[in-house]
Amino acid sequence: VTLKYIHSSIETYSASAFAADLGLIYAAPFEQDLFFEISLLNLGQSISSFISTKESLPLSLRIGMTKKLAHLPLEFNIALNDLNVSESNFWDRLKKFSIGGEFTLSKLIRLRLGYNNDVHRGLDTGTGAGFSGVSVGLGLHISDYRFDYGFSSFGDLGATHRIGLSGTF
Repeated sequence: VTLKYIHSSIETYSASAFAADLGLIYAAPFEQDLFFEISLLNLGQSISSFISTKESLPLSLRIGMTKKLAHLPLEFNIALNDLNVSESNFWDRLKKFSIGGEFTLSKLIRLRLGYNNDVHRGLDTGTGAGFSGVSVGLGLHISDYRFDYGFSSFGDLGATHRIGLSGTF
């Protein structure tokens, strides 16, 4: 369970919301380091909006699989995203996939690389979407604390930078 405050601003306009991400992980008993995941993202409510009408948050149902490779310091993940969103053709839901990996460079440093096909397809305007849908990141694990940074490209629309700090009590 993750609770989050969301804020966005453009020029003099801003919007905010509170939301939760819920997820379950199942460790496969028949294969070492194989995990199946399901998550429901952005379950919440807008507090304020850019315009007078409050918009609903983009609710997303996701299922995936993660495998830690035996002879390589790589944790590989593949997922199907937005399974709750209806499509005219059921098989188009399979095009909403993401794939990624986390390399453990040392006990302290993790390097991440990912690709979201739905983001890439959504930003492909015929002139080429470039690196849209590609993400890179870095994780530092020091004692019981984590610092995470992520960069996601959205082609001509720009990019997002995500910073996370976490620890245990």
